[in-house]
Amino acid sequence: METVPFAELVNASVSQIESLSKAELEEFERVNAETIAGLRKDIDRLKWRLKQFGPKGLPQLEYNQMLRQGGPDVLNDVKDRLKREIDEYGSRLKETMRLTEVTVDRFDRHVQILDDEHCVKEFRLEVTVYNRRVCLSCKMEEEFSTQAALPESGKVTWFQIQFQEDIHAAIGEDIKKAAEKIALHSSFSLLKSYLNWKKERDDIVVNLSQSYPKTLTLFTSGEGTYCLQITNPKPDRPVFTVEWQRKTVDGMVVPDVHMKVDAPDKWTAMDSENVLDSAPQIFETMITTLGLEKALEAFIQLVATDGRLPQSPSVEDSDNHEDGVS
Repeated sequence: METVPFAELVNASVSQIESLSKAELEEFERVNAETIAGLRKDIDRLKWRLKQFGPKGLPQLEYNQMLRQGGPDVLNDVKDRLKREIDEYGSRLKETMRLTEVTVDRFDRHVQILDDEHCVKEFRLEVTVYNRRVCLSCKMEEEFSTQAALPESGKVTWFQIQFQEDIHAAIGEDIKKAAEKIALHSSFSLLKSYLNWKKERDDIVVNLSQSYPKTLTLFTSGEGTYCLQITNPKPDRPVFTVEWQRKTVDGMVVPDVHMKVDAPDKWTAMDSENVLDSAPQIFETMITTLGLEKALEAFIQLVATDGRLPQSPSVEDSDNHEDGVS
C-alpha cells in the first residue's frame, strides 16, 4: 500500500483516509489533534493580546479587511466596541476620582516584555491627592496560560512613589517599609490618610484661630510638634497646651492629641478637687463624645468664658469672687 504523507491529508478524500492502516489512522488523528490544539493556543494568545493592548498587540502581518455581506466591516465593529469600553472605563475613573478625591492627571503604560509566557508592563501615573502632586511608577508582571484568553495572575513587582519634601519627612519611612513589602495599597492608604490628617488639622486650626483670636495661640515645639495654646485673657491664669501629633494605626494615619496644663502655684495649691490634674482626661472624654473639632471649641469656650469647669470654693475666694479654675 502506498503511504500518503500526513501533510497532504489536509484535503484528503474519504477513499484515501479509508485506505490507511489502523496505526496510520491513529497517527493521523494525533497529528490533527496537536494541530488543532496549537491553533486554539494561538487564538487564545491573540485574544489575550488584543484585550490587553488593542490592535497594536497583534503581530504586524498584512491582512485584507473583511466585509460582511449586507453589513458593516469588522474593523468598524472593533472600533465601536473599543470606544464603548473606553467610555465605560472613563466613567468608572470619574466615579473613582469623585469617591476618593484623587485626580489622575497623567497615565502612561509601557510594555517591557511580551512573550508566550508572561508580560511585564511599567506604569507611570501623576495624580493629585488633596491638591498635592504625587508620582507613582510601578512594574506589573502577568503570567498567562496559552490555554486561556486571560492572564492567570498579575502582581506588582516594584513600585516607587515620589512626593513633596514635607510629605517625605513625615511618612517617608513608613512608605519605604510598605514599598519593601510591595504593599501598594498600604502606601496609598498611608499617603491619603496623612494628607487627610494634615488637611483636617489645618482647617480646624484656621477656623478656631479666626473665631477665638484672643484665646488661641499657635506655635511649634522644639521637637516640631504642632501646638495650640489656650489661655484666658486675664493674667495669671492656667495655660492649656494641646499637642497635635499623629500616629499610624492599621496602616492609617490618625490624630494623636494630648493636653498639658501649666498653672501658677497658687492655683495648684488651692485646687483641692484636682480639676487641673484631671483636665487632660476631661478633654479626652470630650473628644470621644463630641469629636475633635467640637471638643476643642467647647474647651476654648470654657477657658475663655472664665469658668464652667468644676472648681474649689477656695479658688473663688482668692480671685475676688470671680469664677474659678479655667
